[in-house]
Amino acid sequence: MVKKLEEMSYDPEVIGLYDKERMDKFVHDVDMHYAREEGIEEGIEQNKLEIAKNMLDKNMGIEIISEITGLTKEEIEELR
Repeated sequence: MVKKLEEMSYDPEVIGLYDKERMDKFVHDVDMHYAREEGIEEGIEQNKLEIAKNMLDKNMGIEIISEITGLTKEEIEELR
């Protein structure tokens, strides 16, 4: 059994399987990182829109809303 394990440890196919598994995990981790970042950015944008909508409901001026939220005047006007 030990001899078979030693042989397998030098087998390029077995080594390749290990490398492929590591690479698949790396790709998965990178994908998850970017998905998380994208989700956070979407959440921030949604929050800005919600705040701007609330400010419009309080009759605040578009200029002030734009200054505070960083949204464009056009984006704010679309909320009406």
